[in-house]
Amino acid sequence: MKIQANHTQNLPLSKKRNGFTLIELLVVIAIISILAAILFPVFARVREKARATSCLSNLKQFGLAIEQYKQDYDGKFPSARWAGGAGRWYDHYLDAYVKNKQIQICPSNPNWYIGYSYNWAFGYDNGIPARSGLTLSFCGSEIPVYNGVSDAIVTNPSQSVVLLDGSLTYYNLTITNSYSDASARSTMDTFSAPRTSVASPDSFLATNYNHPQAAVHNGGANALYADGHAKWRKLDFYFNHKIYCPIQ
Repeated sequence: MKIQANHTQNLPLSKKRNGFTLIELLVVIAIISILAAILFPVFARVREKARATSCLSNLKQFGLAIEQYKQDYDGKFPSARWAGGAGRWYDHYLDAYVKNKQIQICPSNPNWYIGYSYNWAFGYDNGIPARSGLTLSFCGSEIPVYNGVSDAIVTNPSQSVVLLDGSLTYYNLTITNSYSDASARSTMDTFSAPRTSVASPDSFLATNYNHPQAAVHNGGANALYADGHAKWRKLDFYFNHKIYCPIQ
């Protein structure tokens, strides 16, 4: 009998691969790095968008509290400074209407006692008898900031800022006025009204408040308006001094 030769024994054995080559690994790492560089800023913006939404909700809650306060006080807005003593501000006027103190904190600035600045053109201090009834000039109009500002005199409530993200005040102190971080935080805790905003020309606002760091919410900031609505705007919107004037 003729035996058939097994030719398969003469074929070369295939090589078994145990992993990636160095070039393949470098290509994969490069792709991951590119994707990370693209996606991380997107994730950061999404996280900040969530904080901005929470901040906006806080301002709307403050708006409801201010409306309740006005109903109890003949339509007058609360004052920036509380008559009970230094270091206490508009939030103390609203204590009876705000049950959750957490709304005072902007999520993007969680370490601040008050995350929002009050526009003192809507009332500075009605607890100093010697100043009762006196007015100050804003945008060419005399405003009774020491006697209480009534919503009846507000001419454009949908465009008049009452509360604003405190980041503008903070960065004006640190960058423009060279305050240390600790000093600025302390000042924000005891002096939370954006005084310079209401009385200064646009050029001053643009020079002293135009810092990218002040726009904590993706290039903008939130504000509460006299009609009770709250809205996000780009940073440069807040350099128009008229938006801080009750009478426009």
